[in-house]
Amino acid sequence: MMEFLAQAWQMLTGFLTQSWFVLVGILLLGILVAVHEFGHFMAARLTGIEVMEFAIGMGPKIVGWTGKRGTKFSLRWIPFGGFCAFYGEDDVEGKARTTPAHMASSLPGSG
Repeated sequence: MMEFLAQAWQMLTGFLTQSWFVLVGILLLGILVAVHEFGHFMAARLTGIEVMEFAIGMGPKIVGWTGKRGTKFSLRWIPFGGFCAFYGEDDVEGKARTTPAHMASSLPGSG
């Protein structure tokens, strides 16, 4: 019986050690994604591009809030990705309905 318990304990600790490495890997990937997306965010802010939404992760929101400049920030369930959405980036005609009022006159085709 003691031998069985010793083997079970060894298997359990081996599994937990391997699981620990997977969790640390996921955490490090999440940090890398956050830094990468923050680079997009800061580049947009420095060049005067308005950011509509900044998210770390994919899937449903865990938590979200709106910043002082109207940017929506969110943390999502799946830590393998993220995004930084800009006003008008998907509109090929320059007539984005999501464009902030103070930028509408400066966009091509909005006048």
